Amino acid sequence: MELVSSGMISRAPENYAEWLACFEILQKRPVDAQEAVFLQQGTCRDIEDTVSYFENQLIKTENVMIRNGIRRFQRELNTHQIFQDFDSVHQPFYSFAKQMKVCMFFVPLDFLSKRFREELASSVEQEITKVWSAMMHSIYLQCVDGNPFLEDQLRLIRRIRIFSDKS
Repeated sequence: MELVSSGMISRAPENYAEWLACFEILQKRPVDAQEAVFLQQGTCRDIEDTVSYFENQLIKTENVMIRNGIRRFQRELNTHQIFQDFDSVHQPFYSFAKQMKVCMFFVPLDFLSKRFREELASSVEQEITKVWSAMMHSIYLQCVDGNPFLEDQLRLIRRIRIFSDKS
């Protein structure tokens, strides 16, 4: 079975070359839930020879995924605010949280060292949390400035969790 079929990841990658194909997809577009599961189930038979290259490519991919996710998040949030669509301001937050959960696909990959996975996870969480907090603060300031429409949305947004299974 092919790894990439119709531009979609159709099974778990098994070697460095297949991971590179997946990284390319991850850098271009968000992946769906099934593709994320395939990534989490991935292995890498030839990791001994390529571990440092793999780790560098993974870090690069994570940075691109986060940057692209932030751009989409800001664009969606700005669109809601420009059109004063205050009833659904929480939607970009849900979408962002969902996309950023996928960024953590590497955590169960036991062919990578535990230390590397923990350090990368910590770094990813810090970066995402920083952006999340800034956007939450922006919505809060708009509420303080007298936008009563956003108060209910802020309550909904506060219930969204990025780094837990609760959303």
